[in-house]
Amino acid sequence: MEISKNYSKMVFDDAIESVKNPNHPCRHFYQWQKRNGYTPYQLPEPFSGKKASLGIAFIGLNPSVTFDEIIPCYEEGLTFEQYDTYFRKRFDPANRDRMEKLTIKYKNGSTGKPKLWNSIENFGKKYLNHICNGSFALGEHAILSQAIRYKSKNGWYGDTAEEKSRTLLHQKKFIEQLIENEGINILVPMGNDALEIISSMVKFNKVIPDKITEAMGHRYSGHTTSGKEIIMCPIKHLSYPPSHESQQKVASEILASYTHLNQKI
Repeated sequence: MEISKNYSKMVFDDAIESVKNPNHPCRHFYQWQKRNGYTPYQLPEPFSGKKASLGIAFIGLNPSVTFDEIIPCYEEGLTFEQYDTYFRKRFDPANRDRMEKLTIKYKNGSTGKPKLWNSIENFGKKYLNHICNGSFALGEHAILSQAIRYKSKNGWYGDTAEEKSRTLLHQKKFIEQLIENEGINILVPMGNDALEIISSMVKFNKVIPDKITEAMGHRYSGHTTSGKEIIMCPIKHLSYPPSHESQQKVASEILASYTHLNQKI
């Protein structure tokens, strides 16, 4: 099942509202980009990849802005279909090189190979292939999402405690919707910040360590407000992959989670 257009439309509409409504809880992202020279405004990301047949979402903190990447921005004429298609097809064959490595396109016509995306795929191919009926691929077996969908740099999501609190409360509903309605039941937060935020957004059954190095290699079960079970398997940020041993431990917990959840179906 593909991630629904209803979900990406919810993020798109919220993005437009953040520009038009001065009282929007994430308005400060629009203002931050503007004062730091990122114009036109780079819109928040709903998800990357059209579906996750394993029910897995790798979760970062928030997406980075860029000066030179071709990416959906708030400009007159941008349609929801263009926005949705961009992120839905981000990991499709057309966005891969001859070695099937994931690429991004720059405004000057060149391409680059995002380290994070390809590291996630390498992790999946190395440790999750046998439950994929083939070679693991982002956009087919798992998606990439963010705890905070609005774009900034270096993990910024507010200058004040009030801005940060407002952001987290607002973004929580998007994580909940992803779990409740889009077939995602295994979250893999990458790094301390993503772990902290996801831990605050979902009610888990046991205390989760603050440090990713202590949480990695364990799984944490929780439930949404409707009672749907969700499992979290934290890992260090895959832009800088942890040791082979650590990756194996995380993969074992993901596989055990997948088996457990599918036995209940």
